[in-house]
Amino acid sequence: MEENIRNTQSPPEAAPQEGEVCRDAGQDAAQQGTPVPTAAAYLQASPVRFSATYEISEKQYLEFNRFIFEHSGMMSQSRLRMKYMGIAELVAGLAVIILGLILQNNVALFCFVGAALLLGGGLTMAYYPFIFPRQFEKSIHQSFAASGYMGRPVAVDFHDEGIVERSGEPVGALWEDVRGFYETEELALFLMEEHQAVAAPKAAFGESYPAFRAFCEKVMRK
Repeated sequence: MEENIRNTQSPPEAAPQEGEVCRDAGQDAAQQGTPVPTAAAYLQASPVRFSATYEISEKQYLEFNRFIFEHSGMMSQSRLRMKYMGIAELVAGLAVIILGLILQNNVALFCFVGAALLLGGGLTMAYYPFIFPRQFEKSIHQSFAASGYMGRPVAVDFHDEGIVERSGEPVGALWEDVRGFYETEELALFLMEEHQAVAAPKAAFGESYPAFRAFCEKVMRK
């Protein structure tokens, strides 16, 4: 009887081999010819926790770009590089002038070259504190004027599992694809890969902004 029981048992399923990939629902749907739902469609099937409709002002656009530039580390690296260049030019200028005075030969030429280096070093040192801010603001002003995205209403919904912008064709992003939640003076920022971001004015949430902030911090910790 024991032998009959063993013979009637189904053979065990083979364990997946190393490197074997299990198909997910999206792959099955694609193979069967069924359209794979977009992130926006998936998210819109769930309740909306917070929603905001707003326009980004030029001041907020400038604030957003300044934050992105500083957060990326490009500004600090460039500022440090310019600082060292300026110091090197100043030291070189002084060295050339002193050398000319010591040699007492072509003093005028040495002084001219040294003065040019000193002037260049001074301008280099002054670039970020005084010159760069004006150039940056001018560039952002031109970008804002040329952008078709700015100056029109933006509608964004926040779900338990992600964000949907529905100003035009709905575009969604899962929270797992959001690299971080940040705040500036006027904006709530959600940074993603490939230089993508969602920027929403805090004022668009009114008195519910503290609850919205707590919601964002909670979902980002998951």
